[in-house]
Amino acid sequence: LYGGGSSSSGGGSASISGSSSSHKTTADWLADYEGNRPTYTPSDDLNAIRDQLEQFEAQRPGDYQSQYRDQIDSLLDEILNRPDFSYDFNDDPLYQQYKDQYTQQGRLAMQDTMGQAAALTGGFGNSYAQSVGQQAYHGYLQQLNNVIPELQQNAYGMYMDEGNTMRTNLGLLQGMDEMDYGRYRDDVDDYYRDLQYYYNRYNDMSDREYDRYANDLNAWLADRDYWYNKSQDEQEQSN
Repeated sequence: LYGGGSSSSGGGSASISGSSSSHKTTADWLADYEGNRPTYTPSDDLNAIRDQLEQFEAQRPGDYQSQYRDQIDSLLDEILNRPDFSYDFNDDPLYQQYKDQYTQQGRLAMQDTMGQAAALTGGFGNSYAQSVGQQAYHGYLQQLNNVIPELQQNAYGMYMDEGNTMRTNLGLLQGMDEMDYGRYRDDVDDYYRDLQYYYNRYNDMSDREYDRYANDLNAWLADRDYWYNKSQDEQEQSN
Protein backbone atom coordinates (compact mmCIF):
# COMPACT_ATOMS: atom_id res chain seq x y z
CA LEU A 1 0.00 0.00 0.00
CA TYR A 2 1.12 3.51 -0.67
CA GLY A 3 0.34 4.56 2.88
CA GLY A 4 0.32 8.17 1.78
CA GLY A 5 3.93 8.05 0.52
CA SER A 6 5.21 8.76 -2.97
CA SER A 7 6.40 6.59 -5.85
CA SER A 8 8.81 7.52 -8.65
CA SER A 9 10.62 5.34 -11.15
CA GLY A 10 13.86 6.57 -12.65
CA GLY A 11 12.78 8.22 -15.93
CA GLY A 12 9.10 9.08 -16.27
CA SER A 13 7.43 9.45 -12.93
CA ALA A 14 4.05 9.01 -11.34
CA SER A 15 3.60 10.19 -7.79
CA ILE A 16 1.10 10.76 -4.98
CA SER A 17 1.59 12.59 -1.72
CA GLY A 18 -0.26 12.99 1.51
CA SER A 19 0.01 13.87 5.17
CA SER A 20 2.39 11.80 7.33
CA SER A 21 0.18 12.05 10.37
CA SER A 22 -0.36 8.70 12.05
CA HIS A 23 -3.72 9.91 13.42
CA LYS A 24 -5.49 10.25 10.08
CA THR A 25 -8.82 8.59 9.75
CA THR A 26 -9.80 6.27 6.95
CA ALA A 27 -11.65 9.16 5.33
CA ASP A 28 -8.44 11.24 5.45
CA TRP A 29 -6.48 8.50 3.74
CA LEU A 30 -9.16 8.12 1.09
CA ALA A 31 -9.22 11.87 0.47
CA ASP A 32 -5.44 11.87 0.03
CA TYR A 33 -5.65 9.13 -2.57
CA GLU A 34 -8.57 10.69 -4.39
CA GLY A 35 -6.64 13.94 -4.79
CA ASN A 36 -3.30 12.45 -5.70
CA ARG A 37 -3.88 10.28 -8.73
CA PRO A 38 -0.51 9.46 -10.39
CA THR A 39 0.24 11.43 -13.55
CA TYR A 40 2.59 10.55 -16.37
CA THR A 41 5.49 12.95 -16.99
CA PRO A 42 8.17 12.05 -19.56
CA SER A 43 11.69 12.16 -18.15
CA ASP A 44 14.35 14.64 -19.28
CA ASP A 45 16.26 11.77 -20.88
CA LEU A 46 13.20 10.74 -22.88
CA ASN A 47 12.59 14.34 -23.97
CA ALA A 48 16.23 14.59 -25.06
CA ILE A 49 15.91 11.43 -27.17
CA ARG A 50 12.68 12.75 -28.67
CA ASP A 51 14.44 16.03 -29.60
CA GLN A 52 17.28 14.06 -31.21
CA LEU A 53 14.76 12.02 -33.18
CA GLU A 54 12.95 15.13 -34.41
CA GLN A 55 16.22 16.78 -35.41
CA PHE A 56 17.32 13.64 -37.24
CA GLU A 57 14.01 13.40 -39.07
CA ALA A 58 14.57 16.98 -40.31
CA GLN A 59 17.96 15.97 -41.75
CA ARG A 60 16.59 13.48 -44.26
CA PRO A 61 18.76 13.45 -47.43
CA GLY A 62 17.17 15.21 -50.37
CA ASP A 63 16.58 13.66 -53.77
CA TYR A 64 19.63 12.61 -55.74
CA GLN A 65 21.08 15.42 -57.84
CA SER A 66 23.44 14.22 -60.57
CA GLN A 67 26.35 16.51 -61.36
CA TYR A 68 26.83 14.65 -64.66
CA ARG A 69 23.22 14.57 -65.88
CA ASP A 70 23.49 17.54 -68.24
CA GLN A 71 26.73 16.25 -69.77
CA ILE A 72 25.28 12.76 -70.21
CA ASP A 73 22.10 14.05 -71.85
CA SER A 74 24.03 16.39 -74.15
CA LEU A 75 26.52 13.73 -75.25
CA LEU A 76 23.80 11.11 -75.70
CA ASP A 77 21.88 13.55 -77.91
CA GLU A 78 25.02 14.09 -80.01
CA ILE A 79 25.51 10.35 -80.45
CA LEU A 80 21.90 9.59 -81.32
CA ASN A 81 21.55 12.53 -83.72
CA ARG A 82 25.01 12.40 -85.25
CA PRO A 83 24.91 12.92 -89.04
CA ASP A 84 25.79 10.01 -91.28
CA PHE A 85 29.29 9.96 -92.73
CA SER A 86 29.80 11.99 -95.87
CA TYR A 87 32.96 13.10 -97.63
CA ASP A 88 33.68 16.06 -99.86
CA PHE A 89 37.33 16.22 -100.84
CA ASN A 90 37.02 19.95 -101.55
CA ASP A 91 36.37 20.46 -97.82
CA ASP A 92 39.28 18.23 -96.80
CA PRO A 93 42.32 20.33 -95.72
CA LEU A 94 44.61 17.37 -96.42
CA TYR A 95 43.29 17.15 -99.98
CA GLN A 96 44.04 20.84 -100.46
CA GLN A 97 47.63 20.22 -99.36
CA TYR A 98 47.95 17.37 -101.84
CA LYS A 99 46.35 19.52 -104.55
CA ASP A 100 48.81 22.36 -104.04
CA GLN A 101 51.69 19.88 -103.97
CA TYR A 102 50.69 17.98 -107.12
CA THR A 103 49.70 21.11 -108.99
CA GLN A 104 53.09 22.68 -108.29
CA GLN A 105 54.87 19.49 -109.27
CA GLY A 106 52.72 19.21 -112.43
CA ARG A 107 53.59 22.73 -113.50
CA LEU A 108 57.28 22.12 -112.99
CA ALA A 109 57.05 18.84 -114.89
CA MET A 110 55.13 20.57 -117.68
CA GLN A 111 57.72 23.34 -117.97
CA ASP A 112 60.57 20.87 -117.89
CA THR A 113 58.95 18.64 -120.51
CA MET A 114 58.15 21.58 -122.78
CA GLY A 115 61.71 22.81 -122.40
CA GLN A 116 63.13 19.48 -123.37
CA ALA A 117 60.77 19.22 -126.35
CA ALA A 118 61.68 22.73 -127.50
CA ALA A 119 65.39 21.88 -127.26
CA LEU A 120 64.87 19.04 -129.69
CA THR A 121 63.46 21.49 -132.24
CA GLY A 122 66.18 24.11 -131.91
CA GLY A 123 64.57 26.11 -129.12
CA PHE A 124 61.31 26.92 -130.88
CA GLY A 125 58.02 26.21 -129.20
CA ASN A 126 55.59 24.03 -131.04
CA SER A 127 52.38 22.08 -130.58
CA TYR A 128 54.29 18.93 -129.73
CA ALA A 129 56.04 20.62 -126.83
CA GLN A 130 52.75 21.95 -125.54
CA SER A 131 51.12 18.55 -125.93
CA VAL A 132 53.77 16.63 -124.03
CA GLY A 133 53.90 19.39 -121.41
CA GLN A 134 50.14 19.11 -120.85
CA GLN A 135 50.45 15.35 -120.61
CA ALA A 136 53.06 15.67 -117.89
CA TYR A 137 50.87 18.18 -116.04
CA HIS A 138 47.74 15.99 -116.25
CA GLY A 139 49.78 13.00 -115.11
CA TYR A 140 50.33 14.73 -111.78
CA LEU A 141 46.67 15.73 -111.57
CA GLN A 142 45.77 12.07 -112.12
CA GLN A 143 47.99 11.16 -109.22
CA LEU A 144 46.05 13.73 -107.17
CA ASN A 145 42.77 12.02 -108.07
CA ASN A 146 44.23 8.67 -107.08
CA VAL A 147 44.74 9.80 -103.48
CA ILE A 148 41.05 10.76 -103.02
CA PRO A 149 39.88 7.21 -102.10
CA GLU A 150 42.66 6.99 -99.54
CA LEU A 151 41.73 10.39 -98.11
CA GLN A 152 38.08 9.33 -97.98
CA GLN A 153 39.03 6.15 -96.09
CA ASN A 154 41.12 8.18 -93.67
CA ALA A 155 38.21 10.57 -93.12
CA TYR A 156 35.87 7.64 -92.47
CA GLY A 157 38.33 6.22 -89.95
CA MET A 158 38.43 9.58 -88.18
CA TYR A 159 34.62 9.67 -88.21
CA MET A 160 34.45 6.21 -86.62
CA ASP A 161 37.16 7.07 -84.07
CA GLU A 162 35.26 10.19 -83.09
CA GLY A 163 32.09 8.13 -82.57
CA ASN A 164 33.96 5.58 -80.48
CA THR A 165 35.47 8.37 -78.37
CA MET A 166 32.03 9.88 -77.80
CA ARG A 167 30.65 6.51 -76.66
CA THR A 168 33.67 5.95 -74.41
CA ASN A 169 33.20 9.37 -72.82
CA LEU A 170 29.51 8.63 -72.34
CA GLY A 171 30.39 5.39 -70.56
CA LEU A 172 32.84 7.23 -68.30
CA LEU A 173 30.26 9.85 -67.40
CA GLN A 174 27.64 7.21 -66.72
CA GLY A 175 30.12 5.26 -64.58
CA MET A 176 30.97 8.32 -62.49
CA ASP A 177 27.28 9.10 -62.13
CA GLU A 178 26.60 5.54 -60.96
CA MET A 179 29.38 5.82 -58.36
CA ASP A 180 27.94 9.09 -57.10
CA TYR A 181 24.48 7.55 -56.91
CA GLY A 182 25.91 4.55 -55.04
CA ARG A 183 27.46 6.88 -52.46
CA TYR A 184 24.16 8.74 -52.20
CA ARG A 185 22.29 5.46 -51.61
CA ASP A 186 24.83 4.54 -48.92
CA ASP A 187 24.20 7.87 -47.20
CA VAL A 188 20.43 7.33 -47.40
CA ASP A 189 20.77 3.81 -45.99
CA ASP A 190 22.98 5.10 -43.17
CA TYR A 191 20.45 7.82 -42.44
CA TYR A 192 17.53 5.42 -42.17
CA ARG A 193 19.55 2.98 -40.09
CA ASP A 194 20.44 5.75 -37.63
CA LEU A 195 16.88 7.05 -37.71
CA GLN A 196 15.60 3.56 -36.85
CA TYR A 197 18.07 3.41 -33.97
CA TYR A 198 16.81 6.67 -32.47
CA TYR A 199 13.21 5.67 -33.13
CA ASN A 200 13.65 2.30 -31.39
CA ARG A 201 15.56 3.88 -28.54
CA TYR A 202 12.84 6.47 -28.01
CA ASN A 203 10.07 3.87 -28.18
CA ASP A 204 11.83 1.49 -25.80
CA MET A 205 12.49 4.21 -23.25
CA SER A 206 8.96 5.56 -23.64
CA ASP A 207 7.48 2.07 -23.15
CA ARG A 208 9.56 1.48 -20.03
CA GLU A 209 8.58 4.78 -18.51
CA TYR A 210 4.92 4.30 -19.34
CA ASP A 211 5.01 0.78 -17.91
CA ARG A 212 6.35 2.22 -14.65
CA TYR A 213 3.59 4.80 -14.68
CA ALA A 214 1.00 2.07 -15.36
CA ASN A 215 2.36 0.06 -12.44
CA ASP A 216 2.18 3.10 -10.18
CA LEU A 217 -1.35 3.78 -11.36
CA ASN A 218 -2.43 0.21 -10.70
CA ALA A 219 -0.88 0.37 -7.24
CA TRP A 220 -2.67 3.65 -6.59
CA LEU A 221 -5.99 2.18 -7.74
CA ALA A 222 -5.49 -0.83 -5.47
CA ASP A 223 -4.66 1.37 -2.46
CA ARG A 224 -7.52 3.71 -3.14
CA ASP A 225 -9.90 0.79 -3.45
CA TYR A 226 -8.59 -0.52 -0.16
CA TRP A 227 -9.27 2.75 1.66
CA TYR A 228 -12.57 3.20 -0.14
CA ASN A 229 -13.77 -0.26 0.86
CA LYS A 230 -12.54 0.26 4.39
CA SER A 231 -14.41 3.55 4.53
CA GLN A 232 -17.56 1.85 3.33
CA ASP A 233 -17.17 -0.91 5.93
CA GLU A 234 -16.69 1.62 8.70
CA GLN A 235 -19.70 3.57 7.51
CA GLU A 236 -21.86 0.44 7.55
CA GLN A 237 -20.63 -0.44 11.03
CA SER A 238 -21.37 3.07 12.20
CA ASN A 239 -24.85 2.91 10.74
